[in-house]
Amino acid sequence: LGLAISKRMIEAMGGEISVESAVGKGSTFRIRIPLAVDETDERIITAARADFENMRALIVDDNEVNRIILLEQLNSWGLAADAFTNAQTALAAMQKAAKGGAPYAIGILDFQMSGADGAELAQRIKADPSTANTPLILLTSAGRKGDPAELKGDLFAAYLVKPARTSFLLDAILTVLNEKAVSDLRKQETALRHDENQPLSCPFTEDGSPLRVLVAEDNAVNQMVVKAMLEKLGCEVAIAANGKLAVEHYRQDSADVILMDISMPEMDGEEATAHIRKLQSELGETTPIIGVTAHALREDRQRCIDAGMDDYLPKPVKQDALAEVLSRWAPKSGQHAVSTRA
Repeated sequence: LGLAISKRMIEAMGGEISVESAVGKGSTFRIRIPLAVDETDERIITAARADFENMRALIVDDNEVNRIILLEQLNSWGLAADAFTNAQTALAAMQKAAKGGAPYAIGILDFQMSGADGAELAQRIKADPSTANTPLILLTSAGRKGDPAELKGDLFAAYLVKPARTSFLLDAILTVLNEKAVSDLRKQETALRHDENQPLSCPFTEDGSPLRVLVAEDNAVNQMVVKAMLEKLGCEVAIAANGKLAVEHYRQDSADVILMDISMPEMDGEEATAHIRKLQSELGETTPIIGVTAHALREDRQRCIDAGMDDYLPKPVKQDALAEVLSRWAPKSGQHAVSTRA
């Protein structure tokens, strides 16, 4: 019935719907609808991207069908997930993951479970220092207006009423992870805050003056994290939100080192590097470019080198790794870039 209604609605708008289906593999439906473009609207609207590189989720639900559905949804977004049937095994898995240095990025808990329910499990998770920092989403069948009583306090970052729509679940996960990243960053900035009357001395320059670093990165949270790390090292930081802006910034200004993300909209890191290398050739400069990517395989480092970059830095960027790569490529005494182009 839903397909028949959708077909009539689409055709009423002058569009068409098609399907490709294979037994045992599934079906793909496509719709084509003619839509007018408002040429007078200059706004640029960017959809949130589901970037779950190096992240794992924990699912806890005693219903097998629910676990299978959630696993398929999360895996389709590239978010690796482990599913458990009860609170005891789930908590043990979280503690083991945290002890191994790879804690779960988020937990999705069903409220109504045999034994300890979702709220009780959340209390145990938050009571353990090793797992307390993992944000939790509650799935509940008790649909009613207002927040459920279980959300009082800091147990859950969000809750969804079952059956949760796919778009709602993805939006909740992205929102919770972004809020956590911003919260962690604020804590880090507080820890890194230093006396303004005693400026940091940069360890990469002989006279302690700031190393000028251009960071090409499209993710706002990553921008803030890397900026905080660089400033802790006494660096002066400029941010470009994509490769095109990075090229333009370099054309107008200078930098001692460039940190270039590989995957960016409008112009990726490889194309931006090619443009900057051409500019350097014209200007007689040799500013080092460090490729930054979430992929950590040997061939990914070679990909950066083949693109004309000098070195490679894997994500998530670590403070010690960042300091090490800067120490290798910071210009020697007397080779500092000037602050502006002539």
